This record gives sequence, structure tokens and C-alpha cells, in this order.
Amino acid sequence: MLLLAAALRLWELERLPGGLHFNLAANLFDAVEVGESARPVYFPRKNGREPLLIYMQTLAGMLLGVTAFSVRLVTVGLGVASVAAVGFAARQVVLLAGRERRRAEVAALVAGSVLAGMYWSVHFSRFGLRTAAVPLLLALAFGLAARGLRGRSWVEQLAAGLCLGLALDSWTGARLARMAMVLPFLTGLAWERRLRWLAWLALLALGAAVAFAPLGLHYIRQPADFAQHSYDTSVLSAGSPGWAAVRGVATTAASFVARGSPGAAENLPGRPLLDPLGAMLLVVGLVVAVNGLRGPLGARLAAVLLLNWLAVMSLPSALAVPSPGYVRLSGAVPAAALLAAIGGVALAEWMSRRLGAWVIRARAGRSAVWRLAARWGRPTRAERGDGADPGQVTVLVATIVAISAAWTVVDYFGTWATWDAYRAAMQDKADAAVWLLARPPGERVFLAPLWATDFGVQFLTRAPAAELHRWADYPDRRRGGYVRVPGRGCRRTRGTVRPTARPARGHAGPRPDRPARATAGRPTAGRRRAAASRRCSGWRTVSASRASTRDARASAS
Repeated sequence: MLLLAAALRLWELERLPGGLHFNLAANLFDAVEVGESARPVYFPRKNGREPLLIYMQTLAGMLLGVTAFSVRLVTVGLGVASVAAVGFAARQVVLLAGRERRRAEVAALVAGSVLAGMYWSVHFSRFGLRTAAVPLLLALAFGLAARGLRGRSWVEQLAAGLCLGLALDSWTGARLARMAMVLPFLTGLAWERRLRWLAWLALLALGAAVAFAPLGLHYIRQPADFAQHSYDTSVLSAGSPGWAAVRGVATTAASFVARGSPGAAENLPGRPLLDPLGAMLLVVGLVVAVNGLRGPLGARLAAVLLLNWLAVMSLPSALAVPSPGYVRLSGAVPAAALLAAIGGVALAEWMSRRLGAWVIRARAGRSAVWRLAARWGRPTRAERGDGADPGQVTVLVATIVAISAAWTVVDYFGTWATWDAYRAAMQDKADAAVWLLARPPGERVFLAPLWATDFGVQFLTRAPAAELHRWADYPDRRRGGYVRVPGRGCRRTRGTVRPTARPARGHAGPRPDRPARATAGRPTAGRRRAAASRRCSGWRTVSASRASTRDARASAS
């Protein structure tokens, strides 16, 4: 399971996703400043970010250099660790529900495997953003809380609080996790009416407060940092908050099983969080969890914990604009993996019992062919009437998980890498930065506003020989001229047009009568046939007077 997770996250990491997204570049700037002895508890760059991941990426930068590859190695490690953490949480939740230990071990293996092969986890583990730390910390927090509720131990509750506090130090949306963790304790209090439930809840709050204290003090001194960006992206900033909230809830619910985020930077556009097989297991798991609400106290606590975890941690996406947002679903991803694992085990056990019943009927039948086909080893537990056979359950679940992982490989390393990675990871700006750094000393280069303020371009061109200026500072922008900007080389790859890295060039001057043109992106049928045997041009010509209103523009003068 862990080897599968590591392989999917490390394979060709230096090439894919490539580029330098502006969010990741902001982390690189902060890592450089921390390495130069800055010690902030809150990083205001790029709308403000929590400190935990940035300090971890700074340590990696000290060892390997502050590069996109080194900071992505940190999130890859967090992604692999989150697989083990989700398995741990699944085991504790199933044991809390009063199930046998063998079933808990199978559920733990399935939950970890589901997350290991989940497209969301592979994508964000390789992308390098703070989102990758959330499943690890929340899975540890909820798993330790479930273990503490099962063993009636205060140590686990304190440790769960510490993990919750670290989650608050890594991502803004983790603030809602406090609500998700409170309800199981209140359920136990209502069931038993004993003050020990309040004592455990107090220990949980104490651990979270200790880990969150430095950042919490900053928020007390600077309250605008706590709420401003959250308000700007919430439904409260929409024209009709009520309708925006209803739409957000619907689109977020659909994003798990039907249609996901359209943003290529966080998803294969439109792909749901779970593939069809995973979505089926999630639905079965939800039915099992809802049914557990009618069981004994342990089963009720486990069901409340899982359902509340999934619902509450989906709110950052449901109550945000636009919705759905896969970055904002970070806290709900481990809960979805746990429920899918529980559904997978339940479905496999049902199929095993049905298969055992079929074998019994076949062996008792008169047909020699059926009796011969049914002789495949010693009688199973299902044939003896003892329930589902563990070996059959493991094989059935492993088959489903393997199909889901293969689906992710095709979608990420095939479709997304071919169609979306070049623009989503901003490889075009990285290519342009290479050209900018190659300009001779004394040459003046004017950048469009979005490029001049882009953190990726700024980081990659920190020490250029040429002079870089904003296009707004061009002395005569209305003067006739033309700009050649970096386009996309293309070649035929599986029926698609795949970006290829070509160096960018720039020129300004009188517009020629017939400037050379080449269209970037998907070509026409004729150009597609021509691209099948050769690379097409990577240059596009635009008017200099329009360059200031178009993204991805560079000109030289």
C-alpha cells in the first residue's frame, strides 16, 4: 500500500507537473526569507498562509536548495504518510463500532489503498501546496480521538488535540474540524450523562490550544488576518448569499460522485473526487454509517464521527465561491476514503456470502459440470454458515482498489499531463523566464501586469541581466508595433496536441506586412494532420497595443 502511494507520487516528479504555480512560488519566497532568519508565525504573502508547511519546506530547502522539486518532496512525504494515517483512523473507527479485529484490519488496508490511488491525493501531493498536509493531520486527530473513546484514555485525547492544533497551523479550513470533533463527545454525554465526556473534550481542547497558541495570538493582535480572505471567498460576498449557499451545497455533494471541480490546477476538469467504483463504495459506506446510528453506543459514536466529519469538512467548499473547490475539500477527503473503505468491506462481505451460497447450491446440484466447477478448495466460512470468507473479501476489495488506482494513472499521467499540465502548472511562464534570464545586460524587457506581479515569474527571474519593467511603463504603448510571445509547440500524441518546451523570443518594432503566425492550443483539422509528422511553430504575434490586456505576454525593446 505504501509502496503504491510512493510510486504514484514520485514517478517523474521532476517533470510532472513541472512549471511553477504562483501559489507554490509564494511558498518559495517565504522559505527563502525563513532561511535568512525570518521567523513569522503568519505569512501575509498571497492572501495570507499558515506557517506549518512553509517551515517544513524551508528545512527541505536548506538540504536540497529552495526549488520547486525540493518543496514538492515535502508534500509527497506528507501524501504517503497520510495513507498510513487514514489506515490507522479506519482501524480505530471500526474497532470503536464494536467490529472484530480482522474486519478492522481489512478496513484499514482498504482505506489506505483508496487514498493511495485517489486522484485528488496524487495530484496535490505532487503539486506542492499546503493542502497535502490536511488529510494526514486530521486523520491522526480523528483516529486518536476514536482510540481514546474506545479505550477511555486521556492520553489519546490530548494527542488528538495536538494533531488538531497542527491542522489549524496548516490550513484555514481546518478551523471547522473543531465542530466535527465535538459532536461524538456530546453524543456520548447525552447517552451516559457522565462528566468524563466533558473532561475528555476539555483535554482535546487543551491539546489544540497548545499547538495553535502562537498563531492564535497573532490572530488576536491582527483580527483582519483571521477573517478577511475567508469573507472574500465565502457566499456572504455573493450577490445572493442564500442561493449561492444552496448551489454550493449541491455542487459540493455532486463533486464526490458526479462532476468535480472544473479548475485544471486542482483537478482533471470535471472529474469527480471518486471514480465510479469508488463512488459506489462511498454510497454503500454512507448507508452502513447511517444504519450504525441505530446500534449500540460504540457504533453510534463511530457513525456520528464519520458522518459529521464528512459533512462539516465539506462546508469550506459548499460555502465558498466558486464551488466546488477541491482545495477546500481537503478536510473531507480522508472521511470519504474511510467511508468508501467501510462500504467496500461491507459490499465484499455480501458478495462473499452470496458466492458461498451459490457454491453450496452448485455442490448440491445434479449437474456434474456445476459440481466440477464448484470444487475449488476447502469449504469457506460462507459455506459453513460462519459469514463472509476473509480471503475472498480481500481479493474482491483489492480488485476494486486496483481498478481505481489504474483509473487514476490514466487520468493523471495520461489525460491531465497531456492536455492540462502545461497551463495549469504554469510551465509557459517558466519557459518565458528562461528566455528572460537569457537576455543580454542592458536590454529592457516589458512585462504585462499579470506577468510582472506573478510570483512564479518573479521567483524564476530574481537575478536577470536585462532590465524588467511592467508593460504599463512602456514609453509609447500606442505606437504601432508587434510583440512575439511564447506560444506552445505542439506534436501529435494520442490524438491530442501536447505542449513542448520551446524557448520564448520577443521583439518590438514596426509591424511587418505579413507577420508569421501560429495558433497555440488545439489546431484545426488541417493543422492537426500536419502536426502528426512534425512540430508546429511555438510563436504567436499580437499587437503591441493589446499586449497589456492579455495574460502571458512579454515584449523586448
